[in-house]
Amino acid sequence: MQIGGAEIHGNATHAVVVMLDSRAIFQAPETTATDNGSVDLWCGDEKSSVDGVPGRSYDGEVYFVGSVSDTCVGFAD
Repeated sequence: MQIGGAEIHGNATHAVVVMLDSRAIFQAPETTATDNGSVDLWCGDEKSSVDGVPGRSYDGEVYFVGSVSDTCVGFAD
């Protein structure tokens, strides 16, 4: 999935869920996911990966603002 420029707020649980060997790519403009009921970006398995996320971006670019679960890994991990 690719997301750019989204505003995701006020959900009862997670804003974005990545699982089942999937990839989430955050790109410009920045996506903001805050004030959700649980961690904003959650990865449900060790085969799913993300890019454009703080500390997990392949090229260092960051386009996601919100909390990120420890289960999320970058593409190169």
